Amino acid sequence: MPETVTIPIVAFVDREIGHLREVCLLRSDLADKAVALNHVETLRRLDELNHAHAQAAERNRDYLPRQMFDQYSAEQSKWRETVTKAISESAGANRTLIVVIGFVFSAIAIVLRFWK
Repeated sequence: MPETVTIPIVAFVDREIGHLREVCLLRSDLADKAVALNHVETLRRLDELNHAHAQAAERNRDYLPRQMFDQYSAEQSKWRETVTKAISESAGANRTLIVVIGFVFSAIAIVLRFWK
């Protein structure tokens, strides 16, 4: 006995294939839209990052790099030591000068007292 397929079964299979085709096309369209939306969102985020990077670069333009600051600090420290040494030597010299001048005035005062 040959097997035969009735028309309602063929119509059912055709309907199911059509429905599955619509579902596959819908999924494909939705996937394409998702990729497009994801692309737009990625571009928006990149634009925000570029803008934030430009702002950070503008802010950082007023600051020294760490190496330049360290170099400046070292030079400033050397200069400060030189100035401190010069002030100390000057203070010692001034102290000696004051003692000598005091001794001279004392000697003059003694001479003037006994001279009369």
